[in-house]
Amino acid sequence: MAFTPEPMSVLGLGSMGAALASVFLGNGHPVTVWNRTIEKAQPLIPKGARVAKSPADCVQSGTVVLISLASDEVVRDVVSRIPTLRDRTVINFTTSRPQWEIETADIVTNKLCASGYLHGWINSIPSDVEDQQATVTYSGPSSVFAKQKHICKVLGKAQWLSDDHRKICMLENAALSMVAGLCVGFLQSLALAGAAGVDTVDFTRQVVLPLLPLFQDMLPQMAKRDQDQSHLMSGESVSVGQMLGLVSDARETAETSGVSDCLFEGFHTLLRKATESGKGLEDISAMIQILRRGSHQ
Repeated sequence: MAFTPEPMSVLGLGSMGAALASVFLGNGHPVTVWNRTIEKAQPLIPKGARVAKSPADCVQSGTVVLISLASDEVVRDVVSRIPTLRDRTVINFTTSRPQWEIETADIVTNKLCASGYLHGWINSIPSDVEDQQATVTYSGPSSVFAKQKHICKVLGKAQWLSDDHRKICMLENAALSMVAGLCVGFLQSLALAGAAGVDTVDFTRQVVLPLLPLFQDMLPQMAKRDQDQSHLMSGESVSVGQMLGLVSDARETAETSGVSDCLFEGFHTLLRKATESGKGLEDISAMIQILRRGSHQ
């Protein structure tokens, strides 16, 4: 018997939503799309996408509904305009906060009567999705994931984590915290380099990029020390006190150079309090437990 591709509905056509629609169109699925700004659907029309006038119209056409919107609030608003999701599986790829995601799953399954609901964390960029090389982790009932695994595998590597949406949302936001922290440091470094009259592109290529491989060994070591709750210094460690000194110097340099130090203010305060509490000689990984306990408050 010939395989008949399932019809898909895609709500949201940002860079990730457009990539989702494109890859399923490329694999022969009938795809109906909707977006608040309808112009974003135009590139998909030559590929065969049908453009819906409303979220309710969009979901009527698909047995699997993919959601990729800007925020939890937008998801809630869009879902509120859909009268029913009966006999449809919903996969929400929107970056979500734990409690919002739990409530959205409840609305979709219990109020709108969807046959299944999964949350998908796409740990890849949109081009990887289009190339079917993405890594996507899912939460929700394992039975729903098993039933829809052939759909999930279209995007690349598909793995089920847990039936607990809270867990996957926390991991997703943990990864985004790393990205945000990297951006904070990079922005501060470029502000200082620019204030020194240095070409910031050359600085990025010659100074910043060569530093990145150092983290490949250092970060797993920090995680291991946290896991073992052993924060003794080693030859390659950086102590809480040493990090306080580095951040203090960076803030003073920024201040005297006319550059704002606001991005480091909170970190500096936390390091100072940790040092004052007697942790100055411990490995910097000791800060993880301080954050986890919320003792910075």
